[in-house]
Amino acid sequence: MGSHLKKPQSFFQTLSIVLHSRSPMFLCWGPEYILFYNDAYRPFLERYGIHPVALGRPAGQVWPEVWSAIKPLVDQVLSSGEGTSNDHKLLPVYKNGQREERVWNFSYNPVYDESGRPAGVLGTCNETRVEIQHLGHEYERYKRILDSLTATMAILDRQGNIITYNEAWNTFGKENGAAGGEIEENYLEICRTTHETEGLQIAEGIEKVLSGELDIFNLDYPRGTSKEERWFRARISPLNIGETITEVVISYQDISERKRVEQLSQKALHEKQKILDASLDVICSFDVDARFIQVSKACREVWGYEPEELLGIGYLDLVHPDDHAKTIAIASRIGAGEEIRNFENRYLRKDGSIVPMVWSARQDMEEDVMYCIARDATEKKEAERQSVAYTTKIRKILESITDGFFTLNQEWEVISWNREAERLLGFSKEEIIGKNFWQVYEEAQFLQFYTEYHRAVTDQVSVHFVEYLPSRDAWFDVSGYPTEDGLLVFFKDITLRKRVDEQIRIAKERYDLMAKATHDAIWDWDLSTNEIRWGDGYRTLFGYDVKDEITTSDSWSGHIHPDDISYVTKGIDRTLFSPEAVQWKDVYRFIKADGTYATVLDRGFVIRYHDGTPLRMIGAMQDITVQKVREQEMEQLIRELTQTNFDLRQFSFITSHNFRAPLCNLLGLLDLMEDIPITEPALQEIMKGFKSSTVALNETINDLNNILMIKERPSKEKENIRIGEVFEKIYNQILIPINEAEAEIEFDDQEVSMVYFNRPCLESIFMNLLTNAIKYRSFARKLKVQIHTQVVGDSVLLLFQDNGIGLDVQRYQSRLFGLYQRFHDRPDSKGLGLYLIKSQIITLGGEIEINSQVDLGTTFKITFTNS
Repeated sequence: MGSHLKKPQSFFQTLSIVLHSRSPMFLCWGPEYILFYNDAYRPFLERYGIHPVALGRPAGQVWPEVWSAIKPLVDQVLSSGEGTSNDHKLLPVYKNGQREERVWNFSYNPVYDESGRPAGVLGTCNETRVEIQHLGHEYERYKRILDSLTATMAILDRQGNIITYNEAWNTFGKENGAAGGEIEENYLEICRTTHETEGLQIAEGIEKVLSGELDIFNLDYPRGTSKEERWFRARISPLNIGETITEVVISYQDISERKRVEQLSQKALHEKQKILDASLDVICSFDVDARFIQVSKACREVWGYEPEELLGIGYLDLVHPDDHAKTIAIASRIGAGEEIRNFENRYLRKDGSIVPMVWSARQDMEEDVMYCIARDATEKKEAERQSVAYTTKIRKILESITDGFFTLNQEWEVISWNREAERLLGFSKEEIIGKNFWQVYEEAQFLQFYTEYHRAVTDQVSVHFVEYLPSRDAWFDVSGYPTEDGLLVFFKDITLRKRVDEQIRIAKERYDLMAKATHDAIWDWDLSTNEIRWGDGYRTLFGYDVKDEITTSDSWSGHIHPDDISYVTKGIDRTLFSPEAVQWKDVYRFIKADGTYATVLDRGFVIRYHDGTPLRMIGAMQDITVQKVREQEMEQLIRELTQTNFDLRQFSFITSHNFRAPLCNLLGLLDLMEDIPITEPALQEIMKGFKSSTVALNETINDLNNILMIKERPSKEKENIRIGEVFEKIYNQILIPINEAEAEIEFDDQEVSMVYFNRPCLESIFMNLLTNAIKYRSFARKLKVQIHTQVVGDSVLLLFQDNGIGLDVQRYQSRLFGLYQRFHDRPDSKGLGLYLIKSQIITLGGEIEINSQVDLGTTFKITFTNS
């Protein structure tokens, strides 16, 4: 540093303040930012292994990892002459070669030389481990613990037993003759057995804090040694879970230096008002009547007042009326000697606006002066508001997620339980919070829940597993994440998925069995990878090894006959690229392992994504070579029969035509000969027989023509016909024979009155059936005919029943509807009617059935296919 004569007096005065202060402070001086620091700041440097080498070195060499972030702030203070501060600043440090992220609160203020220019920077800093995200009792608990880490500290349970302590605990007791103690020892008994006043007072303070009689207990007491008298402060504060005090924190702090430095510090503050005025925090003091006696210039920015305006004014004049009571209460505690930190209230600015403030204060009992530091807490309040909003958002997210979520502490007690956990596990928050998880779900102790949760907590590893909970008859997918305080658990109900998996497994087994049992070659084409997998039938049908042959669409198409490949691939592409198409089918020739071609019927089903994109295609190939050969043979046979039938029909037409002309001539000659008298009896008989034969031949030719017309036009025009109209028409046409036979005819078409058929054919059917009933009636009883309709599925049934002479169906089964088949010797019986009826019905797609018994009657059942 060179000769001290080269340094201004302000340097030595500031350095004296730094060295005698109990607060962590440092001074950066000169253009190289040479670093000086006090004993309170030294632990920060020792913690990261840079003390004492940091003393007297440029700050940039001491803090290389953060200098890029700090130097602009230092330069700003030196250039502007105004202080700056930062709360909750995240800066990296290196400890044992490892980078760590730490949160700091710090402020920088200018130090002026004799010329009035800033020549150095006075800094105060504090490392904080308070994380804004922690709220509630957890936040308060760990904040208190972390705030206490700078002092000698121990934690006692409600019985006064020592639970834990920091490293300074035993050292402090040995060096200063204070009461120490080991873990599980009762500190109340240790304090009482010292028989010293302060020991008894501390024991009493512990009991009062535990009982809630006191919020905080502080005791300052002296202890003399051979060298000097020293002062210590014992502080006892509670740790709460909810409203219950579970533990207390006891800390000891050596305040001897503070006692000696208080007057010096106060005097230095008066002498170095410029340093105070450079601070962004309001530094002030109050007399016994609570009036301002000193205030830094920061009040101008924070409250809108000049310092001179506040001197002699009572501080309550600036406090928000709603905060008067708590401010007076805190002031009383400060006046009683209690040092207060982070007290919050609201001040009224000069313009009437409200500003939140955070205060730290202590009372100088000798001078009867209260010294305070006040900071604008607007940013802090906003950060807290954002933190609360963030925490509320997290809670809402955890409540709204579709997964169940709960947390357990280290005693396996349920701490939180979201809405989905209520639904899935059957307990409400009110029923489960605070309960031991294993006592509520005893069955879980014998399942993976127990082993995996314990493994997560013991080994501090994340776990994931699937387990069945019998009491809920459900499968759960569970993830567990260990924390410092216990375990976070996320879970979801996968019962449906497990059931689907089981169904898939069963379906796959059935598929495998089916693939083995069928003769088809089953295939599965993955369109995303172009891979084709085959069933065992592939080897059976075509002789290929499933593993080695045709594994892609290209190798498959290479086995298709060259003449068929074009239309087959086009058909597949048309199916795949039509989003509505789900099925494909084609017939083509496929080469087998022996070099021959098999004709195959190939069918596939397309599986698509929700947007219609094809995902997979599953199908089966069937060897239809034998069937194809038989079809070809059948087609050839049909062609030959069709030609033969055509030739026979042509022959019938020609024969009928050739017979018609001479037959008509014969009939004409016979009609002429009736006018010629024949007296010879023999000739009369000959002419009578000749005419009878000629008429019979003419009727036969007409019958043949009718049959040919029916056979020639099988697809006659059909229409919707009212059955009743046809019945009335035929009934009127044969009314005379009906009356002559005294027949009783009943007709009922109420169930179905319409039929889709050819009208002339239906009239012919009614005519033949009614005339047959009259022709083959029984003379032993009155003829009764019943006709009615029924609906049978998609068809219409016409029932025609009479009580005539009947016939032996069993005897004549093979000849019932044959041409010229007669079963009774009655006049005008030709054996043509039933043949014509069946020909008309069968030709138009219907069916006819006959039931009959001799001398009882006959029933005809005619079925019409109705469209």
